[in-house]
Amino acid sequence: RDDGVVGEDSLMESLACVFPYVNPFDPEIMAMSGLALQTLECTGKLPDLLYIDGNKLVINRTKVRNTLGDTPIVCQYQDIIPGLNDLGPLNPPFNESQVLKESSEFIKVVCQDGGQKAVSRMYFALTPKQDKLGQVEALLLKKRQMESAPRETLNIIMIGVDGVSRYHFMRSMPKTYPLLMNDFHSFDMSMYTQVGKNTFPNFIPLLTGRSEDEINTWWDFSKYTDGFDLVWRDYARAGYRTLYTEDSPSIGAFSYEKKGFRVNPTTHFSRSLCVVMEHDKEIWNTGNQCVGEQPEVNFHFDYIKRLFDTFHDKPLYAMAFLTQVSHDVMTNLKIADEHVFNFYRLLQTSGYLNNTVLITFSDHGPRWGPVRSSFNGVYEGRTPFAIFTFPKWFLEKYPDISRNLNTNTGRLTTHYDTHATLTDLLYFRGNGESPVRKSKHGISLLRRIPKNRTCKDIPIPEEYCLCGQSTAERLDTSTEPATMLAQATLAAINLKVNTTVCAVLGMGEVLQVVKVDLPKNVSKMKKDAHLYQVRLHTTPGGAVFEATVFVRDVSPQTLFWGTKKNFNIEVAERIDRLNLYRGQADCVSDARQKEFCYCKNITQ
Repeated sequence: RDDGVVGEDSLMESLACVFPYVNPFDPEIMAMSGLALQTLECTGKLPDLLYIDGNKLVINRTKVRNTLGDTPIVCQYQDIIPGLNDLGPLNPPFNESQVLKESSEFIKVVCQDGGQKAVSRMYFALTPKQDKLGQVEALLLKKRQMESAPRETLNIIMIGVDGVSRYHFMRSMPKTYPLLMNDFHSFDMSMYTQVGKNTFPNFIPLLTGRSEDEINTWWDFSKYTDGFDLVWRDYARAGYRTLYTEDSPSIGAFSYEKKGFRVNPTTHFSRSLCVVMEHDKEIWNTGNQCVGEQPEVNFHFDYIKRLFDTFHDKPLYAMAFLTQVSHDVMTNLKIADEHVFNFYRLLQTSGYLNNTVLITFSDHGPRWGPVRSSFNGVYEGRTPFAIFTFPKWFLEKYPDISRNLNTNTGRLTTHYDTHATLTDLLYFRGNGESPVRKSKHGISLLRRIPKNRTCKDIPIPEEYCLCGQSTAERLDTSTEPATMLAQATLAAINLKVNTTVCAVLGMGEVLQVVKVDLPKNVSKMKKDAHLYQVRLHTTPGGAVFEATVFVRDVSPQTLFWGTKKNFNIEVAERIDRLNLYRGQADCVSDARQKEFCYCKNITQ
C-alpha cells in the first residue's frame, strides 16, 4: 500500500509496535479534506508599496505609479520596541528611500498622500548583525570545537504547523510533500506519535527532552517560561545565531494562559512585532491569513530567509511555528501548499539547504473538525508528522546514518527523538558516541531505533498509543454496557469541571463506542484490560468529548452479557474535546479547565 512508509522492515510482525492500517485516501476522508481549496492569494485594503534593500527601506515607485498614478506620497517608519510590544517615536519622513538604523529589528511603515490619508501600511522583521554578539558567538564556536570536536557544523531549520496529521499533510500538500520525498533527501517518520494533548505538552518534549509532568514538579502556569532548558539555548551556547517566530501570539505555545518569556529566548524573536501586528486590524484580510498583500506564512518565511541572507557565514538555528493556517480548521492547510513549496525551493536554489537539516513537523494531529470526528479520527489525531531533510553529501559521507534514518521511518518515534537528534547534530561525531548526556526518553534518529520499542519504553501515554490497535467493531450505543462506559466517561469529565463558575455537564447523546483489540504484548500496559473509545455529546454547550476507557479484570463477554461485580472501569486521564469552546469558557483562566467549562453566566 502507498502510505508513505519507506522503512526497511517489511515483516511488520517482527516489530513490537505495529500501527493499525488506515487508508489515508479513503473517499470519505478525501471528501472532507479541503482538497479543492485554491492557493491563498492576498489583496490588502492598502497596497504594499515598500521593500527592503540591504539596510534601506525603499518606496517601489513602479507600484506607486500603477496603483496611485501621480499621487505624491511620503512615508515614515517607527521601530517596534522589543519586550514592550509598543511603538517607538516616528523617524523622519522620506519620499524615495530611508537608511535604517543599525539597531532596527522590527518596524512599522505608514505612507500618506498629500491629504494625509494612509495609502500603505506595512511591517518588516529584520535581523540586525549585533557585532558584539557576533564576537561572542565566534568565541563560543571555538570553545565548542576545542571541547567537543564535532565532525560537522550544520544549520537547523524547523518549520512546524499546528494540529496537522501526517496523512493530512500527504493529502493536502501535493506540491510540498513530493518535493520533500522525491527531489530532496528526506525521511518521513511514518510512526511518529504525539505525547501530549495540545501544543505545549508536545513542545516541552520536542524542545527540552522532558515530559510536561517532569517540568510540572518545579514549574506552574503562574511562572515565566525562561527556566526551561530549550534546545535552541544549547545551540546559542555553542555559538549559533538563533531565531524563533510564531504567528497568533495570543495563543502562542509559551504564552497562551501562561506568562511567557521575560527575556527573549532566542537572538531573534518576533513576538513583539507579532503582538503589534495582531492588534492592527487594518492590515488583516482573507480570513486573517494575509498581512496586507502577503500571506502571513510568507511573512515568517521571509524572516528566516533574511536571517540566512544576513548571516550566511555563521551557523544558524531557526524555527517557525504556524498556527493560523490550520489550528481551527486543519483542512485549510491546502491553501499554504504552494507557498511552502516556493519557500523550500528558494532555500534550495539559494544553496542554504547544502549545509542545513530541515525538519518539517506538526505538534499533534487534529483535535477537532470533520477528519477528527470521522471513524479514522483517533488515528489521525494521534499521528503528527516529522520529515527530516538532509544534505545529499552528508548522507553519502555517513551511509550508516542514512541507513539508520531509513530504518527509523518505520519505527515508533516521538518528539523526544527529535530533541535527541537535535542535540546529537549539535555535537555530531559521526557514528561514535555523542558527548552529550543520553536522553531519558528519546533516541537520536541518527542511531537505529530498537525494533522492540513500545509506548511504555518512551513513555507515550496509553491513550495516545496506537501500537497493535485494530478497530474491532462499533457497538450499539443504546445497549446498557455502552451506556455504562459513557456514564463513566461523563463522570470523569465532570471531575475536571470547575463547578464554582462552570456548569455540571449532563449527557446529551452517546455518539460512538468502539471496542479496540490489543495484542497480548501491548495489553500488558494495562493488565487484563480491554480498550474502548467513547465519544459523547454533553449539555449545556454542545461539547463533544472522546475518551479512552479501560475495562479491567473481566472479559468483554462478561461485561456485555453477564454480571457487573468483578471489574472496574478506568477512564484515561487525558480526554479530548473534539469541537471548539471559544466564547464558552471565558469565566476560567486556567487553560486546562477551559475545554471542560460552560460558564454558568452564559444566558441559554
